[in-house]
Amino acid sequence: MEKRELMIPMRDGVKLYTEIYLPDGTGPWPVLLVRTIYSIQIANQMFHYNKVTENGYIIIVQNGRGFFCSEGEFNDPTCEAEDGYDTLDWISKQEWCDGNIAMEGSSYNGYAAFAAASLRHPNLKTLIGDYVATVFSGLGFYDKGISALSHFSWGASQTQKEIVLDGNSTEIKKYILVDRDMRKCMMKTIAPNFDSKSDEGKKILCEYKELSLKAVNSLKDVYDIGLYQAVKQMKDVSPWTEPWFVEIDNPDYFKSCDFTVAENTPNIPTIQVTGWYDHFVKNAFKLFNANKENGVYHRIVVTPNDHTSMVGHSLLPIGEQFIPNEFTNDSVFSVRIPKSEGQDRTLNWLDYWLKDIPSDIENRAPITLFVQGENKYRDEFEWPLARTVWTPYYINSSGDAGKLLNDGKLTLEKNYKESADTDKYT
Repeated sequence: MEKRELMIPMRDGVKLYTEIYLPDGTGPWPVLLVRTIYSIQIANQMFHYNKVTENGYIIIVQNGRGFFCSEGEFNDPTCEAEDGYDTLDWISKQEWCDGNIAMEGSSYNGYAAFAAASLRHPNLKTLIGDYVATVFSGLGFYDKGISALSHFSWGASQTQKEIVLDGNSTEIKKYILVDRDMRKCMMKTIAPNFDSKSDEGKKILCEYKELSLKAVNSLKDVYDIGLYQAVKQMKDVSPWTEPWFVEIDNPDYFKSCDFTVAENTPNIPTIQVTGWYDHFVKNAFKLFNANKENGVYHRIVVTPNDHTSMVGHSLLPIGEQFIPNEFTNDSVFSVRIPKSEGQDRTLNWLDYWLKDIPSDIENRAPITLFVQGENKYRDEFEWPLARTVWTPYYINSSGDAGKLLNDGKLTLEKNYKESADTDKYT
């Protein structure tokens, strides 16, 4: 395997840092591209490049503009579409590329892949996306008028600015420093040689838990100052997040970031893994139905996981408390997937769509989902299920549903006799 490091130029002259891993021998070869705003060191820990190159693929990892060694300034997530397209175009013209390219990404990296795919470069043949934000306005930071503050914290933690505490330090800055410590510890839990059962592994997990709780408490301090003040503080550290709040009443602003609308759907074969407790699961089904309507093959696998337990060790007992032996890790990207998918899920998918190696992929049910209660996976063919029985539930309480020890409940009967909840906002 040969490694190359270079700067790839975009249409506006900005150059993006890129690492290329080529197989031994002579090409050309098909290519797997990953674009990320996170440290490439994270990718180097999570991805098994040799697994890709040994199977006759080039793997390319690129930092987005404004992050780490890439030039430019990150002003808006919409830049991912053109930057991704330009990168695909550059790759397609290299002598070592056989003209067949796939993109992969999890979480925001998945958004970057789907953004590039929305411009439909002819050499991009398939997508692999796990726990993906396929509708960035859902990530950004409202859903039907509700502010998603958990995602707000994500925007703060992506700042590239140096943060130094002083007498005038804001709640946002304090949170960012705690979050960085927590993420450094998390990296230890996803290292290939990490052993959660060893004494050292247990010590790391204990530290990770303590830092995570510290981050939660620090984030609570941010929430307590109120959304208006928090947005002002965010503008200081991550100014690119401001439009998420300013443009809330402008549906056209986020339209280009919604890959479920007809003009933006990638229109190429796609496989996604998501989880019932992942905040992007709803949008995964929206894209599934959009591709289905366009006659494009789309496979979706729904686990009992949340977003944080896609890799490494979740601090929440989701999924594994019921089915501790049902997960395996993708042999390329380390994403946790059902054992029924097989460790070589990514390689098998690439072989079928990029190398035309025969497979039963398109003969499988397009949906595999975890059934809670029965605690097993089941194949389905549409969503919502044709046999769904829609049941209305009603929100009720005696007035304390908004408190920590609340009495809120869902009922099958309407009940308007109880008191309405009240809260104070600053």
